[in-house]
Amino acid sequence: MTLQEVCSTYHLDAALLGRLAREGVFCAQALGDSDVCRASLACFLAECGLTAEQVAAYFLTQDAGKTQRIMLRRLRAEALERSHAEQRRVDKLDCLLRKLDEGCCSAPGLKK
Repeated sequence: MTLQEVCSTYHLDAALLGRLAREGVFCAQALGDSDVCRASLACFLAECGLTAEQVAAYFLTQDAGKTQRIMLRRLRAEALERSHAEQRRVDKLDCLLRKLDEGCCSAPGLKK
């Protein structure tokens, strides 16, 4: 399959993958199954917050996985922090809902 066919078939980011092909991560003319998996992974990494340059570095680095581990650990830490921030928001909303259910802090004119 060509890169364009892969993007169309699997709904992958054509702009990102085209750029990665120009940087030598993929061959735009003929992608095999392993290339399709790598293309999907590239799109996932970009979705997680890596820039196109960082995604290219992820695939092109030759240091026995050291760079990939660093990148993935950073992405994980950032995702976990976002998750914790969202959980704090949920907890605060739950607290406000409990207070409203208990009749505290309700605005004048509001009924339970």
